[in-house]
Amino acid sequence: MASPLRPGGGVLTGATSQEEWLCSRTTLYPSLHEEFYRLPEVGAIYTPDVLVCKTWDTEPSDLKSADQFFIDVITAAMLRLPEVETNQQGELTYSEQKDRDMVLAKMRCVMRILRSRHIKRVVLGAWGCGAYGNPVDEIARSWRRVLLGPQAKRSDRAEVYDDMEIVFAIKDHNMARRFTTAFEAGVVFEELGGDGVD
Repeated sequence: MASPLRPGGGVLTGATSQEEWLCSRTTLYPSLHEEFYRLPEVGAIYTPDVLVCKTWDTEPSDLKSADQFFIDVITAAMLRLPEVETNQQGELTYSEQKDRDMVLAKMRCVMRILRSRHIKRVVLGAWGCGAYGNPVDEIARSWRRVLLGPQAKRSDRAEVYDDMEIVFAIKDHNMARRFTTAFEAGVVFEELGGDGVD
C-alpha cells in the first residue's frame, strides 16, 4: 500500500488512500526520505517508532498525549495495474504467472523483514486491491500461501509465521469475506463498525 515513486504517495496533494491516511495521521511521512525512492521491485522501507498522533476520522483531530501510541511501519509497493482476465469461475485473475510470482516475492520480503525485526503483532491489508487493480482473490490466496505454506501440504522448507499474531484490516466487506474464503479455517472474520480508510 505504498507508492513506489513518491514518499507518502499523494499525501501532499490531498489523496486519501491508505498510505496517505497513515502519513497524515502519524509521523511516518517525514521519515520517508526522497533518496529511498524509487522503491526496489522486491524490497521495502522499515520505519520503527512511528507516532500515531491523530484520530482516524475523515477530519482528523489531535489525539491527547495519553492516547498517542507508537507503531512500526513497512512501506512497500504492490504491482500497479497488472494485466488481468476473468477465469471460468468469474473471478479476476492475473493474466501472467510472472505477476503471481512477483506478488509472492513481495509478500515474502515483507514477512522476512518483520521476522528479522522480531515483530510479533502485524496488521496487513488487501494489498494492492484498490487503486492498483490487483485481483482480490489472487492477493488473498497469495497471503494464505505465504503465511500458512502451500495448500496441498506443508513441507519442512515452507516458511510459516505461527509465532506472529496477524490481523487483516480490510474495510470493504466483500473483500474481507473473500479473504475469509481464501484462508478457510485459518482466519476468523470479525466485523467492526466505524469510519475508516477505503
